[in-house]
Amino acid sequence: MGDKPEADAPLMILMRDADGRVVYEVWHTTPAPGQSTADPHVEAALRSKAEARRIAREAGFYLVEEGEIWDHLPDE
Repeated sequence: MGDKPEADAPLMILMRDADGRVVYEVWHTTPAPGQSTADPHVEAALRSKAEARRIAREAGFYLVEEGEIWDHLPDE
């Protein structure tokens, strides 16, 4: 992912769920009318930085690659 997100690219932010799994939320900087700015995704835990990057790339998200959770994810 680049240094800065594209103007309307949703932000993919890693977080931990109540069970301690690493999951992500997608934040829309310009949501559609009547839509929320956040879209949580918790159906599957992320296992690595590579997996997070793949999901972000395929979905067109800007992955925020910083913070404690990111730092503790394995590369592969």
